[in-house]
Amino acid sequence: MKIPGDNALATSRSLSPPADTVYTWSTGNFESGSSFAAPQLAAISALLWQAYLEHHPQQALDVPSKVTQAIKSNTRPSELGSLNTGLGLVDADKALEYVLGR
Repeated sequence: MKIPGDNALATSRSLSPPADTVYTWSTGNFESGSSFAAPQLAAISALLWQAYLEHHPQQALDVPSKVTQAIKSNTRPSELGSLNTGLGLVDADKALEYVLGR
């Protein structure tokens, strides 16, 4: 399955997890696809949200835009191309540094 596929709107707005495919011990396979990427990106977003609130509690209204900026500004293009990975692969460590202001 290609993520986000041939849809230009999805390609321009989609992100992927920090690995093109990931080996999963529970299944013994390399997993990929939108159903695999969505929970990973949700987890990265939630952790960034929590970190931002802990370090900037007085700026709670800024959380959605800061998390979005952190993710979008800390992606790298994939060698697989935008039809497979959208805007790029998220570097969660760099995104965390961004929300912490480092």
